[in-house]
Amino acid sequence: MTDIPQTVNPADVASWSDEVDVLVIGFGIAGGCAAVSAAAAGARVLVLERAAAAGGTTSMAGGHFYLGGGTAVQQATGHADSADEMYKYLVAVSREPEHDKIRAYCDGSVEHFNWLEDLGFQFERSYFPGKA
Repeated sequence: MTDIPQTVNPADVASWSDEVDVLVIGFGIAGGCAAVSAAAAGARVLVLERAAAAGGTTSMAGGHFYLGGGTAVQQATGHADSADEMYKYLVAVSREPEHDKIRAYCDGSVEHFNWLEDLGFQFERSYFPGKA
């Protein structure tokens, strides 16, 4: 079981004295990616996380997040996939699918995977047959 980090009381913060170009709220996978992208574009970035530790819901999910559509891991493990197949799957399992958002996510999934690896993330080229 994952322990939920304690939040930091704003009253415990002595002062706020920084000026930034981009303020990112939340330091899960999405917030981290937003911060890296903004910094790479030359912005001064500040990330605020309400919990006492980074990770957001991604860390509570054991670090699992779905990137498909034909990633190098899928290829290495013999799992044929495409952006179209990924799209069909996500639409089918979504209660109220937002088709445009799902389409964009699927179309960019392999690019996102490659970007994360270029940043230094290490994705094991193996298949875990059970439910993660």
